[in-house]
Amino acid sequence: MHKGECIRECPHGLYGHIRSCLTAEECYSLPVSREESTPDDLNTYYIPFERVCRDECPYGFEVTADKKNCTLCTKTRYGHCQRNCNSFKISDDMLRKNYEYRLHTNCTTIKSLEIEVKYGTSEEVERRLEEYIGKVEVILDQLKIIRSYSLSSLNFLRSLYEIRGENTVNKMALVIRGNKNLQKLWTNSENETRPVKILNGTVSFHYNPKLCMSEIYKFGNLSTLPAFSDIEVSVISNGDQFACTVYYLQVETVKIEPQSIVLQMHKPVEADHLERFLVYFIEASKWNETIETTDCEDSSWKIDDISSKKVFNDTEIYHVITNLEPNTEYIYYVKTYTISSKTSMSSVFRSKTLPSKPSAPQFFAAQPLSSSEVELTWKAPSHPHGKLVKYIIKGIHLTDDQAILDERSYCRNKTINGNGITHKSISSSIALSDDTCEKQCEPQKNICNTFEHGIDLDLISLNNHRYTFESCSSNILNIFINSKCLAMQNNDDTIFPNIVNENCTEMWSVSNILNNVTHKDGSSSYFQIQLDENVSSLNLTNLKHYSQYLLSILVCREVVKQELNLSYINSCSQETLISFRTLENKQADIIDSNSVQDKVVNNHTVIISWEPPILINSILHSFQLEYKRLDALNYVSVCITMKEYENNGRSYVFKNLHPGLYQYRIQAVSLYRPGPFTTVKEFNLPYPDSFNSWNLIFIIFICGCLLILLTVYYIRTHFSRKILERNTMFNLANNPGYVGIYVEDEFELPREDVIIQKILGRGTFGTVHEGLLMPDSIPCAVKSVSKTNFLRYHAEFLNEAAIMKKFSEAYHIVRLLGVVTKTHPPLLVMELMGRGDLKSVLVKCKNSDDPPPPNRYTIIRMAAQIADGMAFLEYNKFIHRDLAARNCMVANDMTVKIGDFGMSRQIYNGDYYRKGNKGEMPIRWMAPESLSEGIFTSQSDVWSYGVVIWEMMTLGAQPYSEKSNNEVMAHVLDGNLLNLPIFCPDVLAGIVRLCWNWTASQRPRFLKIVETLDVYLEDDFRSVSFYHTRGMHNESPADHSLMSPCTTYEEDVDNESISFEGGDTVAVYSAFDVDKNKMSNGHLSPM
Repeated sequence: MHKGECIRECPHGLYGHIRSCLTAEECYSLPVSREESTPDDLNTYYIPFERVCRDECPYGFEVTADKKNCTLCTKTRYGHCQRNCNSFKISDDMLRKNYEYRLHTNCTTIKSLEIEVKYGTSEEVERRLEEYIGKVEVILDQLKIIRSYSLSSLNFLRSLYEIRGENTVNKMALVIRGNKNLQKLWTNSENETRPVKILNGTVSFHYNPKLCMSEIYKFGNLSTLPAFSDIEVSVISNGDQFACTVYYLQVETVKIEPQSIVLQMHKPVEADHLERFLVYFIEASKWNETIETTDCEDSSWKIDDISSKKVFNDTEIYHVITNLEPNTEYIYYVKTYTISSKTSMSSVFRSKTLPSKPSAPQFFAAQPLSSSEVELTWKAPSHPHGKLVKYIIKGIHLTDDQAILDERSYCRNKTINGNGITHKSISSSIALSDDTCEKQCEPQKNICNTFEHGIDLDLISLNNHRYTFESCSSNILNIFINSKCLAMQNNDDTIFPNIVNENCTEMWSVSNILNNVTHKDGSSSYFQIQLDENVSSLNLTNLKHYSQYLLSILVCREVVKQELNLSYINSCSQETLISFRTLENKQADIIDSNSVQDKVVNNHTVIISWEPPILINSILHSFQLEYKRLDALNYVSVCITMKEYENNGRSYVFKNLHPGLYQYRIQAVSLYRPGPFTTVKEFNLPYPDSFNSWNLIFIIFICGCLLILLTVYYIRTHFSRKILERNTMFNLANNPGYVGIYVEDEFELPREDVIIQKILGRGTFGTVHEGLLMPDSIPCAVKSVSKTNFLRYHAEFLNEAAIMKKFSEAYHIVRLLGVVTKTHPPLLVMELMGRGDLKSVLVKCKNSDDPPPPNRYTIIRMAAQIADGMAFLEYNKFIHRDLAARNCMVANDMTVKIGDFGMSRQIYNGDYYRKGNKGEMPIRWMAPESLSEGIFTSQSDVWSYGVVIWEMMTLGAQPYSEKSNNEVMAHVLDGNLLNLPIFCPDVLAGIVRLCWNWTASQRPRFLKIVETLDVYLEDDFRSVSFYHTRGMHNESPADHSLMSPCTTYEEDVDNESISFEGGDTVAVYSAFDVDKNKMSNGHLSPM
């Protein structure tokens, strides 16, 4: 400030001082405040110099003799400005008072210097000392360093080259005493000891426990000092607590991983006195080019302490440096710690860890810009763990489900008008409250709403809350609750060697889920985009208006040369998910007024019909129809749901209206909001005429027609049942798909040899008893047909007997002991399976401890036994068609065998069987092709086998227990699957997923399933199994793939008859047709 005006610098002839401009005289009159002074060196008044009023000359200048100006300084040996200072002492207090250092900073010659610093880290204390006395080159009298516990070397006096010793106490020019962490004196850039000349006097080195005598002697020789006496240098108190003799320790780097380095250390020379190994390591970017470190020092080096009690393998020991950062360069070396003065140290190594899996991209977000465009943004991962090379964005169009929306009445529960929903995120930690019902329901409500509007969370965390989401009415749930990685991570690798865990992201990633999601009409809605690593945003175009999309993003790094030989390279991150909905189309939800029609039925009723809009914002859920008589003031509004509209033939019926002239208009209501109304239209209800004879004739005619229809219906219903029973017997006798007509042979038993005891169970066919087979009193199970069901099940009963005869040589199929057919009722005598059917055993395990619940090995063994039995059937061209836990029998030793061949058929032309008699079918166990087309093959048995494994894992739970049979059919045919329990073993989880492949030809063969499980099985299984005794030797070369060979099925089959090899039509079949009104208890009843 000058003359009331703010200026940048003072005018010529004036000098700046504390926001003002002074003349030279005014500047000279200001005294300099100093706590202590050196008259020869420092000025006592301010000096005007370079347009600034200064309390001292700037660096590079010195005060002139008259103390009124600054001149260029005199240079020293090392190019510093010459500055002489009096004696002073540096202590802990002085280090904390910065203002005192102004008196000593930049000193080059000091009379005497004493240092006593006890506190602070070595690095910090030495750094501050170097700032203040690092330019000192000459000490005139004495240098004294005592009880400075923080010092490890004297390199902070980097410029000191001479101690003259002119006026000393006891003629000691250099005193080094009581510095318990001092290890080095003065060293050069190569870490070698450098000299400091001592012109007069002697030295004193005492009580420096880590300062080795070799360092002292080396310093004395370089400084040309005479031999030290015991009084000057104590051999006893110097270096007595430090290993001063260092040998070379041979260490090799064996293996480098992303987060670890494996070292091989050879036996050191001083192994007899070895206490432990110390492995020092540090990130190369944090290394200060020195390897000296101490156990007590707070340094950035990390230390692994390895006890010497570890047993040497001859002459070497291995150690793994863990918890390292991937793709990071490290400096490391190894030292030994001994009880003697000898130690060993390795060379200093520099290695870079391998790259690893990057962390997921951050802040992935979507901002809809229009009805067909959205902007995606994201940030690079926080831990790339390598050089990033690309981003991969995958997306899928999630169609809103009209069937789900129809379950809600949008007329009673109105929607809120939307404006296009942008991306929202949800926290992965969702706390559910137990206080009140309202508090419990609110988080669930919020979660469900978030699924509709947007998500951004971890799948594994989401899986923990899967039961909270079950009420959410969105098809997105099936994607999020499939977090299979959680189940894999919970497995015990010591019991089950889990080779899939490291591939978890690849095998069970969102990509695989997205790849399996398609529209019901079969059209693909999946896309994938690859971008460079420096891209952080993307505009997606050509999207569908007001539609929900699910996107994932992952980032991949560069694969380095050292990884090329690895079996698995984890180069891509986990996927981050978001969802969003595009903005609405302004031209959508408009009903064509020309399609609106009205038809007057009578003077009280009119039918209004119209066509829905061609362009819709997602889905229409209702219509709003407004009407009024011309003499009325206001419209009356009627809400019509989409379901009501379709059920009424795309129309609405007005009833009980009063005659007169009416006006009406209609608007469509989509998920976005109501569209515009149609143009106003009119209809006229005439006033009623008097009743005439034509009305009476019409009524009589209608009643007569109804009477005739009722009579015809009664006659048809009465006789159709008898015709069905007669045709059933005819079809069974002539159907070449069955094994054939039963023939008596050596299995026939005298009835008196079969002693029937207690009842084991009842079924629709009849009963099963426990019995004895004489004369050897062999325990057996006796199956018989009841009298009431004899006509219906007799043929299938004999068919089952004929089938079981062919399977008597298979160990894992219930063995037939004999039959009784000469007298009635016929009996089927089989080996007794003491524990009953598998489903009952599983349910009993869940409710009691007898038998105890099966462990993982038991479940795998049971699965292998069932697969081995089915492999025998498949090898002999038989299909079971009713494979379920209830039809697998369990012996007392928990051996599982295939039973109940009441629905089994032998395969002939084309390896398939088409069900034609519309009998009961196990809907919940059937493959999609069996449900939709009635096709049964060994591959449809493989689907049922997958469901049996699911039953074992859930201890006998019913598949799709929360759904009706109608819903199960729709659920399976829509491509949905059962959810495996999280504790399902990996090997079974993989097999089940293959068994449930939609394409039958891509499912595994039973022999290959046994081969997959063989590693977990024992010799007692191998000695009796079909796979080990015959199957693996008879397998054709084409069967060496896990998938079965592709089979071509004949699709052009007449739906009225099927011709076989002879060319004759031997039986009449209708295409397998499902009557949804006759489904009960998991089976289809006869039509």
